[in-house]
Amino acid sequence: MAMSMSMLLCWSCLLIALLWNILCMLLRRRRASLLARLHPLRHSHTIHAHLAFVDFPFLVRTSLEFGLFRTYAIPSISHILSRAGHFAANPSKRYDDTDILAKEMILHHIDGPRGSLALRRLNFIHSQYKISNADFLYVLSIFIIMPMEWISMYGYRDLTEVEKNAIFTLWHDIGTRMGIRNIPSSIQDIASYKQSYESKYMVYNDTNKEIAELTLGLLLGGVPVVLWPVVRRLVFAFMDDRLRKAMGYPKQPTWLSSFTNHAVKLHGFVVRWMPPRPLSWSEIRIPSGCPASQGGSFDPNARYLLSLQRYKPHYYEDGYKIKELGAMKPGCLGDASPGELLLSLSECSNLPWPLALVERSD
Repeated sequence: MAMSMSMLLCWSCLLIALLWNILCMLLRRRRASLLARLHPLRHSHTIHAHLAFVDFPFLVRTSLEFGLFRTYAIPSISHILSRAGHFAANPSKRYDDTDILAKEMILHHIDGPRGSLALRRLNFIHSQYKISNADFLYVLSIFIIMPMEWISMYGYRDLTEVEKNAIFTLWHDIGTRMGIRNIPSSIQDIASYKQSYESKYMVYNDTNKEIAELTLGLLLGGVPVVLWPVVRRLVFAFMDDRLRKAMGYPKQPTWLSSFTNHAVKLHGFVVRWMPPRPLSWSEIRIPSGCPASQGGSFDPNARYLLSLQRYKPHYYEDGYKIKELGAMKPGCLGDASPGELLLSLSECSNLPWPLALVERSD
């Protein structure tokens, strides 16, 4: 009798788990069908915002953090960061500056007043250094390719062609207004450029390790000191050989590298058993508003408070002004470079997000 009760309980739990998994799958499929109705150009901001802040927030955020870490393995890039000294003086602030400027441009079209302000501030910061077009193009490829690769490897589903094209469109146009030349015309071509560039220029230099250590120090800031050696080894194990050698870090056992990769893959497995996040749970650290709408009352001197929904701001607890982000000459702006965009402001949908997710595109 006891055995039969145990078997009944076991089968009941399995049935409940199966029904729960089916429910989650149906809810996620419905959300995916809503996204598939959107236009990869007109709704590129909406689609990118959903991927980055609702559907794959951990993977998009972490892939870009790790992607920026990869750029520090390029001596020409790490040398500029080392010589400028801003990274060493306050790595937390530099992280927030990059994070906020990127999200301002993700959520607002770069030819509108707010998105353009963020873009012009970024252009001024970059104008203070001699950065090659090849380096600019490599960093742009990181923002396009890394989230796609991570979602493909570690996500609960693959991206659709609509979603991939939306990511490419948004960052292609940002690169155009940054004045980056010879941007490849397809995702495949820019992925090939990234691989070719890394094989040629990702080599060891002392400044690579200097900037890498500062970044690891920022990562370890929230980890108990006793765990630092373990976390460092896990980070080293997660790196591919080319990146690890360019940073000057020791090779880790094969089993540890396999463990770190499977640990990240576990994220996708867990997410499959969860219903899709409500749109109101988006992890946006800046005031979102509408990603395409510019707002007629936009004030370039406005101060914005960072969201405390998930992450406490490291530096801008009292808010920020877009034109004062970065370490040098607050208020100074560069120029937006001319060039033909894949998505002009006039063609960008003004449907507010998340309303656009329930509107059928033409």
